[in-house]
Amino acid sequence: MKTLFAVFVSLFVCSSASAKDIQLFNPDILGQPTSTAIKILQDKKPDDIEPVNVLVDIKDGKYNAASVFYPKKVTFAEARESLNKLYKVNENLSLYKESVMSVWRVEDKKFAISIEQEDDHIRIMFIQFQPTKEVFKSILKTMGVDPDDLDNPD
Repeated sequence: MKTLFAVFVSLFVCSSASAKDIQLFNPDILGQPTSTAIKILQDKKPDDIEPVNVLVDIKDGKYNAASVFYPKKVTFAEARESLNKLYKVNENLSLYKESVMSVWRVEDKKFAISIEQEDDHIRIMFIQFQPTKEVFKSILKTMGVDPDDLDNPD
């Protein structure tokens, strides 16, 4: 019995030791002006795998989105597990597709996260929610209506 218990303990320790964490993006920069000094990534723990590339999107002089790319050695499950350490309650399981895609909506901080397994890397995207007024203006523009005409009735 003791031998069986020891085998289970060693299997558990080996499997949890092989799980890798990733260094995550710092979403606190979303909405910050580009003139502000920022810290793009969260603090790295000694065993964290760093991203190979980080692209930030800027709109109207503020950071509003980012794409973070991790090397092929990072699995979808490892990246998802790292994100769930911080955002598990925000994951939208109805949009979860095993080993392919997952989505989190962090309402209180006004951003969303998606993770996708691409051919040669993992891509995690962070995007700040747009103000409702901006969303409606964008919809009107796609319909061919000038949103400024609504502010200035004749």
